[in-house]
Amino acid sequence: MGLSVESLIKSRANIVHITPSHQFPTGIVMPIQRRYELLNWANLSLNRYIIEDDYDSEFRFQGKPIPALQGIDKNETVIYMNTFTKTLAPSFRMSYMVIPRKLVLKYQELMTYHGCTVPNFEQYIMYKFMHEGFFERHINRMRKSYRQKIETIIKMVEGREWLRLKAYDTGLHFLMEVETEITEEQLVKKAKENHIDVTGLKSYNHSGQMNHHPTLVIGYSGLKSEDIEEAISLLIKVVTPNTLKDKRD
Repeated sequence: MGLSVESLIKSRANIVHITPSHQFPTGIVMPIQRRYELLNWANLSLNRYIIEDDYDSEFRFQGKPIPALQGIDKNETVIYMNTFTKTLAPSFRMSYMVIPRKLVLKYQELMTYHGCTVPNFEQYIMYKFMHEGFFERHINRMRKSYRQKIETIIKMVEGREWLRLKAYDTGLHFLMEVETEITEEQLVKKAKENHIDVTGLKSYNHSGQMNHHPTLVIGYSGLKSEDIEEAISLLIKVVTPNTLKDKRD
């Protein structure tokens, strides 16, 4: 599952855009071997580049931090991108790139025709926030808060054999696989009828080749800590098969 380097080679593409730290919606983290395979692919030509969108890399809750692809690139083939949307706020509207030195002149040439939409004052505030260590402390607080939320959710699902949580080690969403006789579409509809906004994993699949139990994609970053238990209890009640509800009654 995930990017096939063999297929990439056959495609004759010169640029690939990837999210190795956290693939949405499956939550897959690209293994280190696949990362080196990609770097080897890029090194086979002078005009090949990897665009690394380091999506959700700040929120890894288990295991050791995985280095960015750009950090292990020795030949400057990786264009690194990230934003402060998840770490600060979407309204901040600030992102950044780390580009290979050989592309700097080309970047400056192209960017002379575009104005920066982020005011210098806001950039300076961000610089001070990071330079004085506040940003790192802020991330640590957020990581702790989100870890507590997902641990609460995991505990609430424990012992319910018809529910399985996946892809919760990294990022701010998880997958809930449900053993049920109804379809994924019916499950999503049932949740929305109860004012629970979720999507089905199948809706992100364009190949039609995925074979899995009905699976919901659930974001939890917007839930307040004090509302977690009530919200997840309602969700569990909604997705519990009727046969099990009858037995409990």
